[in-house]
Amino acid sequence: MARSRLDARWHLKLVSAPFPLEIIVTIPGNRGLEASIHDCFAADFSHREWFRASSALVSFIAKLVAGISAAEAIDLTKPAGSIRKGRHRTPRSEDDKLCTSYLMRMGWADRKNDDGTHNRATQRHAPSRVSEIMRSWQGTYVAGWMYRGPKPDEVDLAIVEEYLSNPVRYGRKIVRCFSAPADPAQPAPEPAGATA
Repeated sequence: MARSRLDARWHLKLVSAPFPLEIIVTIPGNRGLEASIHDCFAADFSHREWFRASSALVSFIAKLVAGISAAEAIDLTKPAGSIRKGRHRTPRSEDDKLCTSYLMRMGWADRKNDDGTHNRATQRHAPSRVSEIMRSWQGTYVAGWMYRGPKPDEVDLAIVEEYLSNPVRYGRKIVRCFSAPADPAQPAPEPAGATA
């Protein structure tokens, strides 16, 4: 494993652990060996890359510290299971899949509207109504969970579809206005509704 990747993984463990960590042994190997070792201790798997300190795992680590190779310290051909098979994704609803599809298409529309300067002051954007519809449908994150808003009705979806069919035509240009320095030869304009 590349040293920089190992350092990055170690740093993540250091900042996420509730107690101080220390490296007591390292072994040469690759992802395949790491996965095999994980699978041998699948019964002790807790979460992410954390395992419970079972007697078998502690014994394995002690053998590694003593200089015994991983292949000699444990039979890698007899995995106890797989820590990857237990992971499952929450099934996504058809509404969620449709929303994600529209959000991806909106991203591509934004790219089409980019004039190449990457200057947001000159770039075209989705019409306000289209942005409102998508923001409402996209929903919000609360405590790490995405809560989708209600699916737009057919009229609103037709508005979004019309924009997506030709984003350059229907996109709106946002002009950033900056006030120019006042010309001392010109009188200052009166505010609207001002009386003398």
